[in-house]
Amino acid sequence: YIKSYYTMQRAVDPNDMAILCGLGEQVFSFEALYGCAGVISGMANFAPDVAYSVYEAAVARNFDKLAELVDSLAPFFSFRSKVLENHGPHTGIGEVGGNMYISVFKAAMDIVGLRGGEVRLPLVDLNEEETLLP
Repeated sequence: YIKSYYTMQRAVDPNDMAILCGLGEQVFSFEALYGCAGVISGMANFAPDVAYSVYEAAVARNFDKLAELVDSLAPFFSFRSKVLENHGPHTGIGEVGGNMYISVFKAAMDIVGLRGGEVRLPLVDLNEEETLLP
């Protein structure tokens, strides 16, 4: 992802087009090194203060603060990875693709008292076991 972003960023005039990170705060923290203008954040739906703090640290180029914030999100990223691992699809190169992150975001919204609700087919909600993952 970083290589693709780097290539795109170098191919356009930043005055004509802003290229955003569409993969959330974790990848954004790396793309920020190359001047990424912003992030598409699912986390902003249930933890907007955290998502905005990551953005602020990135645009201020405060990489120590950015690393601290992203490191503090490790339990969330680990949980999301476990859910993705449960549902695949497995790429064969050590990565897991798919859209289960949407189910994770909706469950997180429910947990903080917002209405995340159920996902629409063909996606599936988290199962009971997944809602109990640490």
